[in-house]
Amino acid sequence: MINTKHLNSKIILQLTFLLILTNTAFSAEYIWKSQNQSKMPDAVILDNGQLWLNSNTSSIPNAIIVDNETKKLKNHYSMGSDIIIKKDGKLWINKGINQKPDATINAAGEIWLQNNQSNIPNAKINRNGWIWLSGNQQNKPDAIVKGISPLSSAFIATVYMLLPY
Repeated sequence: MINTKHLNSKIILQLTFLLILTNTAFSAEYIWKSQNQSKMPDAVILDNGQLWLNSNTSSIPNAIIVDNETKKLKNHYSMGSDIIIKKDGKLWINKGINQKPDATINAAGEIWLQNNQSNIPNAKINRNGWIWLSGNQQNKPDAIVKGISPLSSAFIATVYMLLPY
C-alpha cells in the first residue's frame, strides 16, 4: 500500500525547491539587443534597481532605478551612476520629478520622448518585453527583455539603452 501522506509531502518539498530555484534564476531582468546572438545579455536590471550594461567593467552600476526621489539618490549620483526615476508611466534620468520627464509610456505601450513633436511614437513595447523602435520595418524586435516584469524593464531599457533621450 502506498503511503499517500509521505508521497504528498515529498511532492510539496520538490515543488518548493523548484519555486526557490525559479525565483533565484529570474530575480533579474535580462536585455538582449537584436544583433546580440550570444548567451550574454547586453544589460541586466537587478531586483535592487541596479542597471548594469555588459560593457561596464567598473564596480559601480551604470544606473540606479528608483520609484521616488530621496536624499539617498545624491550618494549614487556622486558615485557616477545615472539615476532613473520611474513613476506613473514616466521616466526622469538624472533630474528631479519637478521637471518634464524624459519619456512617457501610454497604455498601448507607445514610448514618447520629451522632444518628440511628431504623431509617431519613438518606440513601442509589448507585455512580453519585445521592443520595436519607430524606424523598424521588420517583423523582428530591436531588443527583448526577459524576466518577471519585462514590460516595466523594457520601458527603462528602451529609453536608457536604445533611444537618445
